[in-house]
Amino acid sequence: MNRLTRKIKYAALSAVLFFAPIFAAYGHDDAAWIMADPKHMDARSVHCCGPADCERAPKGAVKVTKDGLFVTLTGQTFPFPGEGPQPSGSYDSIDEDFWWCWAISPGQFPGQPARLRCVFMPGPGV
Repeated sequence: MNRLTRKIKYAALSAVLFFAPIFAAYGHDDAAWIMADPKHMDARSVHCCGPADCERAPKGAVKVTKDGLFVTLTGQTFPFPGEGPQPSGSYDSIDEDFWWCWAISPGQFPGQPARLRCVFMPGPGV
């Protein structure tokens, strides 16, 4: 391999490594803000967001109860953002919508129930 070919390959590899995180964030579209914040962790200290598993929750899918945030689809209850042991998996949303991040999405593993990793509640002042 000649010197010019090697330089071209290194330049191409450098470009891929530089732009890969940017393209990964765009893969989340509207949920990129969740992936970008390393503080967003579930109760087991796992980052809330992996590839394509965070999205706006459908209207009415998360209910605010006296015990916290109840997810109708999974039966899970999350504490209110900032309450309980941290990290708890519940955070303030950046807009007026609820958001969630799947650990196991519905139908992903037959025989296993769907489970959320994190829930985001419309924050104060939104």
